[in-house]
Amino acid sequence: MTKRQDQKRMKRWIARALIILMIVATIVPWQTDTVRAAAKVKAPVLKPVICSGSSVTASWYTVDGCSGYQVQFADNRVFLNRKHKTLNGSSHSTKTVNMGSDSGSCYVRVRAFTDGDNGRTYSAWTLSGNAKTNKTVNKALVRKNRLKKLELRRAAKQKVPGYDTLQGSCYANGYVYFLLENRNVSYSKGRCRIVKMKLSTRKVVKVSGPLKLSHGNDITFDTKRNRIVVAHSTPVPKKISIVNAKTLKLKRNKTVEIPYDLYKLPHPKKDPKKYYKSYNGFGAIAYNSRHDCFVALLRGSNFHHLLIMNSSFKPIRFEYVDERPNQTVQGIDSYGDYVIVAQSYSSGKPNNQLLIYSWDEGDLLSKLNLGRKFELESVFHTGSSFYAGFYTSFYKYKIGKGKTLQRDNYLYKLVNM
Repeated sequence: MTKRQDQKRMKRWIARALIILMIVATIVPWQTDTVRAAAKVKAPVLKPVICSGSSVTASWYTVDGCSGYQVQFADNRVFLNRKHKTLNGSSHSTKTVNMGSDSGSCYVRVRAFTDGDNGRTYSAWTLSGNAKTNKTVNKALVRKNRLKKLELRRAAKQKVPGYDTLQGSCYANGYVYFLLENRNVSYSKGRCRIVKMKLSTRKVVKVSGPLKLSHGNDITFDTKRNRIVVAHSTPVPKKISIVNAKTLKLKRNKTVEIPYDLYKLPHPKKDPKKYYKSYNGFGAIAYNSRHDCFVALLRGSNFHHLLIMNSSFKPIRFEYVDERPNQTVQGIDSYGDYVIVAQSYSSGKPNNQLLIYSWDEGDLLSKLNLGRKFELESVFHTGSSFYAGFYTSFYKYKIGKGKTLQRDNYLYKLVNM
């Protein structure tokens, strides 16, 4: 082959390659808009919040390229019963609402969002402190002093080491119900007791006999049917027990089969199948009176997702939780359209935390630190007041018997929820 023929052949190959490239460029769409929509949105910067009586004005610096803003106002740092406003357009920079009452607290948060081919993308929330007192949102919620002269094991006249480990708590009709575990008793012989205490006087009025509730990881109260419900966790994590609220005696056990194909349940996310993992039981349980449903934390390789069950414990909805800090989940409460998760500190995570999720979508709304003095085990509410149960572990030496692990249990009231 001559040099001239070789050059002609090379030109033909280049021409063919250019034609193929032009065809591909015409057929395959470029993804620049999608990539831009998936990019992280910058959070707005709040200006000082202005309060005048019941009127509250929030202002912020605009975010270039966003599609709009969401602004929320509340008289509590958890943003329960909040006022929610969505403003379309990046030029908005202020919003005023009437809170309806001149309370001593006012909290504001704002986030930006963009709308793209992949749906709506949000920035992080920017939080204000209490605009009326200048107190910061991150201030510890636990009162300095626990409810005086109250240690649950002693109040229930339980020995050490005996039924001395708090596992869960709930409230109904003026009474708090605590679940205490004796870790030195086998599961088959009744490892748990339920303690009934009148909250106003903090006096124990009844203590159950030993109940076969396994580890008894969490407890809730079905106010519509006047019954106590316990989620077993270890070693039979799919079992639910019903306890008579008057006699504190076990009525029946029920095994709840978690559907293998959870993603086929109604689900608020776009593609729940990709979030599915294997779940082997419940980590905690709470009854929601507004919806007449139970919400359970699923236990498994991804511990922190939610399963909604009807009053007969039939799974009816699955909620993938967007954010699951890697800590030990201890308890759960549900209030109106909110789910409140209590998790204790662990390695690398120095604080007990309350995580507030939306009932309908499982979106994380707030995250509150409760310090690390004791181990957080449970959370419950009555009206707008919230309480948290803790226990502390320490070794106590006895002559001739070596050291004995002792646990004391305390109830705290949370501040300005």
